[in-house]
Amino acid sequence: VEVLSENLFNKVDMVTTDNRRWPPGELDVPSGLGKISRDCFDYGFFGISLKLATIMDPNTKITCEQAFRAVCDSGMSLKDLSGSSTAVFMSSFTSETEDLFLSEQNQGTYGLVAHSRTMQANRISFFLNLKGPSVAVDATWSG
Repeated sequence: VEVLSENLFNKVDMVTTDNRRWPPGELDVPSGLGKISRDCFDYGFFGISLKLATIMDPNTKITCEQAFRAVCDSGMSLKDLSGSSTAVFMSSFTSETEDLFLSEQNQGTYGLVAHSRTMQANRISFFLNLKGPSVAVDATWSG
């Protein structure tokens, strides 16, 4: 935390380029923008097992992190929402990891759960202990 604080105050550029997922020049993305690391997800914080988190769709991980961020940004605490009849509605679209999952059959018993877009809203409801409706809409063919 001290190093982060020092770098922020000194305006040090801490963005690194991660070439593990996409080779440089493959996408029209400005250099230094960076990609979200699949290795930095705090699975325990979200009540997810290591085995599931290892093969989980990165979009689901991002969804969990952004839901937590939204609660923090709202000024509420997790305790404020816990047990409430708050609903979660979301839509999702296919991802490149879904295609990879379909082509790789070594995902084991967690494969379908780890890549199911319909589970994303439910993961948020479970993590936040919400008792309202939890609805995921597959937006693949909406348009």
